[in-house]
Amino acid sequence: MTNIVTLTFSPSVDKSFSSPRFIPSKKLYCSAPRYNAGGGGINVARALRRLGGSATAIFPSGGRTGELLAMLLRREEVPLVEVKVKSDTRENIMITELDPSRHYQFILPPPEFSAEEYEAVFQVLRGATAHLDYLVISGSMPANFPSDMFSNIRSYALQQDCRLVVDTSGTSLVHALEAGIYLAKPNLNELRKLTGLPVIDMAEAEAAAKGILSKYSCEALVVSLGKEGAMLVTRLNTFLFKGPDTDVKTTVGAGDSMVAGMIRFLSMGRSLQDAVKFGVACGTAATLHEGTELCHLADCERLYKLVKEVSR
Repeated sequence: MTNIVTLTFSPSVDKSFSSPRFIPSKKLYCSAPRYNAGGGGINVARALRRLGGSATAIFPSGGRTGELLAMLLRREEVPLVEVKVKSDTRENIMITELDPSRHYQFILPPPEFSAEEYEAVFQVLRGATAHLDYLVISGSMPANFPSDMFSNIRSYALQQDCRLVVDTSGTSLVHALEAGIYLAKPNLNELRKLTGLPVIDMAEAEAAAKGILSKYSCEALVVSLGKEGAMLVTRLNTFLFKGPDTDVKTTVGAGDSMVAGMIRFLSMGRSLQDAVKFGVACGTAATLHEGTELCHLADCERLYKLVKEVSR
């Protein structure tokens, strides 16, 4: 059995609801709220559960929101390990305006943790399992995230001989690449920031990704292209995958579903090329549902057959 752990430093409870129309200075009558566990790595673990796999979600948890987050994960039968912290877990809000159909996401900043709390998270990770195959670190990082955390995690991953997959942005992504990882999943905007170029389009993405791979210790980049699919870039090869056109209801959780799909196939012994193709299917599947519903296996399997490898 493949052992997978996800690590989320900025977990959340995502509250989603709808309102017929937004009118300034008027009372807006809304639907009953729906609550979902949220945060990059937590969503990856949730999606893996839906895909027939399993991952243990490790995350800092504080206050009543943290208690609700843990309850929501248990309801979905996601294995979890909470690390109790003083700050309350954040709550994000997703609102759908029905007429016209528009979506709004209100993302609150994650709380900062003390040095002792960061160390507690790391120690829980070290004791999570006797053997680890994949470690996924996903989501935004608190403003005071330690600059040496990825180096410490990388050392642990080397001891475990596990593959380290990172889906974050900004300075945290740079620190992860400098430490050394198996795979990262930047989008075009994140790729632009990594290279320092003012603009990067699809035509320039391959060269930019190759430059990143030559500069840092990373085996592969999966560049997320939104509705255009994804580009897998290694030092030797590049593959471009395009998902089918669908009626997009939300993009919330699409990236996390994509990571889950890739990890699911990799854990089954499939090639990285096939894993990215399935990841595109899972990311597309997540856009078919409102709120933070993530992907469903039946949709992923159907869409996987429709994902095309595109000639460049």
